[in-house]
Amino acid sequence: MGSLKSSIIVAVTLLFCVEAFANPKPVTVRAGATSKIYAYAVFNQTNCKASVQVRLSSPRAKNGTLTSRPGSFVAQSGRCKGKRMTSTDVYYKPNPGFRGTETVRFRMVYDRYIDEVGPVVSKGFRVKVTVK
Repeated sequence: MGSLKSSIIVAVTLLFCVEAFANPKPVTVRAGATSKIYAYAVFNQTNCKASVQVRLSSPRAKNGTLTSRPGSFVAQSGRCKGKRMTSTDVYYKPNPGFRGTETVRFRMVYDRYIDEVGPVVSKGFRVKVTVK
């Protein structure tokens, strides 16, 4: 009975959690500066709070480095529209002397279940970055 109850709670929890991310748009950044190029969040749509910890994985950039840090954004649509949301932000820093365009790749990963062992969700993204 306890296992069934846990499964139902997990299913209900997942039902109310949604991802927030925009399709990556081309980004222009300044040479020598670290710039935010992307934000990603998974949150509970009933209370608009982050529901899981999202991590940056497999960052690939030929002419710079990708890092992540906690951040936030204002939701543009849906039930949480206008509310500040907690996110994991991705930053790009070009190598010294690099100017030009490259497409960077990375994955955002998180545990599917909050309180139980389960599969990891992994979403891949590409962002075209122009350094001026």
